Amino acid sequence: MVCDFLAVPLPFFTRRTVADLQDGIPGAPFLPAVPLLLLIYLCPESPRWYMKKNRYPEAWKSMRRLRHCDLQVARDIFYIHSQLEIEHQILKETNYAQRFVELFTVPRIRRATLAAFTVMLAQQMCGKYRLGLVQPKR
Repeated sequence: MVCDFLAVPLPFFTRRTVADLQDGIPGAPFLPAVPLLLLIYLCPESPRWYMKKNRYPEAWKSMRRLRHCDLQVARDIFYIHSQLEIEHQILKETNYAQRFVELFTVPRIRRATLAAFTVMLAQQMCGKYRLGLVQPKR
């Protein structure tokens, strides 16, 4: 997307054309990464992560930044706590290897895995510059 914004006015300011940009603009992925790197420190840590680590006071403070009413914070903390208890009951019966094998052996999970893989691949391969990377060089 950044390449599209830079590719349109580029011929007016330089001697390069859009056809010269088939290999991409060096450093273009750097542009959206800088604001993300700076703004990530303004986001609160996940209350769910705090609760998984049994740090409930920090989870409350983090949730308080997201929800401005104590009643909503209490509701969400209780809901997350209930989810974590159920997950703990389910996950203590299996290990990582068993859950990984279930990605391919359980039909419902296998279809969901295939759908997620297809969407991920489609996202990675969309756009004229991405397709230009897989074309043979002339």
